[in-house]
Amino acid sequence: ALLALVFCTPIVCVAERPQIHVHPSKGSDSPTASGTPEHPFKTLDRARVAMQKILAKQRQDSVLATSNSSHDGGVIVLHGGVHVLSKPMALGPSDSGSSAAHPVTYQGVPAADGTPAVLTAGVPVPSSSFGPCPAADSGLSLPSEVICANLKKLGMTDFGSLSAGTLKDCQNNKTEVFFDAKPMELARWPNTMTNGSFTWAHVAAPVRGGFVYNASEGCPANAHHWDSAPDAWSHGYWMRDWSDEYAPIATVVANNNTIMFGPNTTTGVAKGGRWYAVNILAELDSAGEYYIDRATGVLYLWPSAPLTPANDGVGGVFASSLQHVLRLENAAYVEFRNLWLEHARSSAVWARNVTGVVVDNCTIANVGANATNIHGMQNRVTNSHVYGVGCMGISVVGGDHQTLAPAGNVVTHNNVHHYARWKRTYMPGIFWAGVGNTYSYNNVSYGPHNAILGGGNEADCYPNSGPCGGNDCVFEHNQISHVAFECDDTGAFYTCGQDGQAWVNRGNVVRYNTFAHVRMTEQTALGFPSVQAVYLDDQMSGWTVANNTFIDCQTGILLGGGRRNTLTGNFFEDVDTAVRFDNRGMGWQKKSCAVGAPDYVAAQAVLPWPAWRKYNITLDNPCVPVYNAVSDNRYCRATKFLDASASSIKSWHSVAENNVEAC
Repeated sequence: ALLALVFCTPIVCVAERPQIHVHPSKGSDSPTASGTPEHPFKTLDRARVAMQKILAKQRQDSVLATSNSSHDGGVIVLHGGVHVLSKPMALGPSDSGSSAAHPVTYQGVPAADGTPAVLTAGVPVPSSSFGPCPAADSGLSLPSEVICANLKKLGMTDFGSLSAGTLKDCQNNKTEVFFDAKPMELARWPNTMTNGSFTWAHVAAPVRGGFVYNASEGCPANAHHWDSAPDAWSHGYWMRDWSDEYAPIATVVANNNTIMFGPNTTTGVAKGGRWYAVNILAELDSAGEYYIDRATGVLYLWPSAPLTPANDGVGGVFASSLQHVLRLENAAYVEFRNLWLEHARSSAVWARNVTGVVVDNCTIANVGANATNIHGMQNRVTNSHVYGVGCMGISVVGGDHQTLAPAGNVVTHNNVHHYARWKRTYMPGIFWAGVGNTYSYNNVSYGPHNAILGGGNEADCYPNSGPCGGNDCVFEHNQISHVAFECDDTGAFYTCGQDGQAWVNRGNVVRYNTFAHVRMTEQTALGFPSVQAVYLDDQMSGWTVANNTFIDCQTGILLGGGRRNTLTGNFFEDVDTAVRFDNRGMGWQKKSCAVGAPDYVAAQAVLPWPAWRKYNITLDNPCVPVYNAVSDNRYCRATKFLDASASSIKSWHSVAENNVEAC
């Protein structure tokens, strides 16, 4: 029989809930297996089926009024080791707990040697499967350190593909390779630096459908026959230093150093744009790089460390295969605690219309897209470690835009770093949207663009495809550092009021956060290095930014023409400009805010909604940045505190007062 008793781990103590045990090496899925600690199941699929039967009996007993509610829910105990999934773990109503007090918990318990419970959406590539590489075409000579394994012999047939996309698309749905719990680098030129920073080549001149590369930078496009390389791609900041895109390489014109993109490529190019070439076997020339021949299934790898049988297991080589580790839809009160979730081609945790889902004390790493992509109410991502993700870190959204009913989601005490490794821009460490959510005590660092992004026109929320904005959300006690180093015209905390969102994203509070080392450190080529710690872009209105600390930032706060914002109690140290304040709506952006324009119309639409009366939204002086207050702030070693004149601010019916130097 399955156990129902008090079960404790260093992370959580659960009283009198049925338990099912899963052990990846000692378990069995035979008909005689019981799921007890002595006779655990081998796979999560088997355990899930057993738990569904328990939950169904609980629901039946509840209907018959015979259940003991203290036994509702259950615990699936995942013992240390690598749990290889044959398909994403799909959970729905039949897998749900009955309440927050009686959830279904997937609890990781480390092995005696400390090995964590790892759920992998990838295929393990054991060291024994590697050997010498097959002869390469065209006389290509690979470094002796490169070894090969045939992934098809391990059962893999679908390796995905590289893809282009629009500005904010993740653009990543391909098999990737991981070793020693880190992402390996798809073969590229020029190589990344030893510290992981990107190295770029530069466009010498644009041509229709391509560009002329700078021959003085040593581009090997001709020597290494990129035009005959299958599926060669390029990646660059082609037109702007705040927008990156991938584009296929079709041909290389040797006599004039020109690279032509593939068909249907819409990427524009400007002189000086940064770029590199990727997914080319001939460029596999340094430790930590790999290449997959999608036709033959052969993986070429230069391991970042010696590859031996001792590496097999948690720190071994994995090729990402499944789209997700966890896929939840219409599920409720399901918890994931003390687990490692890795090697998904897309997002590790994909959840839609869920309630009371908890991700706690988990490591979510080495996935192609996001760590989490969660929509719903009363969900929590807490105490977790996120790194090595191809796009966003933690995304948790929800709430009703019209009624302002709060979702009550919480993202707190997480450490998110080294994210956006594939798609560089608009892929934040934390993405937010909706109503009444809290994002607090998180540490976000080492991201090329935004640390926290959302609301406004950034927020496309399920089930609707259009903007859902953000209201009454709180961002507090977060530590943000070393971000936005690769881009211009951006912010560590960024929200944008385009598409009619500027006047209707109200009630949000940014307080008690620390922003440090927020500067563009790469040389800009297509613009100017304008980087802000907090960026209320394109007339964002109704925000409070209070009691934050800004250290070594180019700009502390940019108030981009919005209305009724309050900036107070902040401290700025070693910043170039503490506060930038403009009236863009009275100039180049007037078409968005004038009578009958999108911002004006959107504000008119919400005025009759009862819940919105608390915001005191007015339509007077459209396009003028009215009723803003910049007050009671302190600064030390700021080149400039405020870039708008006192007379201008007064004419905008706003105030700037009691801001003092305090070193």
